[in-house]
Amino acid sequence: MALTVTTDERTELERRTRSRKGRAETARRARVILMLADGSEARVRAERPQDETAMKEVIKSVIQNRLSSGQLDNTGLTLHDLETIADSFTSTLRGIYHPRIQYPALDKITTHEQDPNPTVPSPLRTSPEAPAPTSPEVKSAASQGKP
Repeated sequence: MALTVTTDERTELERRTRSRKGRAETARRARVILMLADGSEARVRAERPQDETAMKEVIKSVIQNRLSSGQLDNTGLTLHDLETIADSFTSTLRGIYHPRIQYPALDKITTHEQDPNPTVPSPLRTSPEAPAPTSPEVKSAASQGKP
């Protein structure tokens, strides 16, 4: 007894087969993009390029390295796709690894000595060289111990 397949069943079977191939192709491309993202992020972190142009060149060199070693063969990605990927990686990594402002060292900040003769003396200063309070409000605050 032979099985007969109707045209509708054959069409449905072909559609499902194409759908599975499409999913596999999408998964393969996703893995390739993740591989490129991981390599690009690692190189940018290691090399710390100073500006966006240098960062894009680092990312392009990672992609070119993978391309020349054959790791991007049979992925279905075009050169235009790879350029778009490089632009996206540059934009993303620029936000993460932008150049930082160089602040002074913490030990320089904490060892700063206070000026023994400030330009504006406190009216409530109790040191002998401090001038006496002059206004009535300041005198009453000084006598009550308020700052």
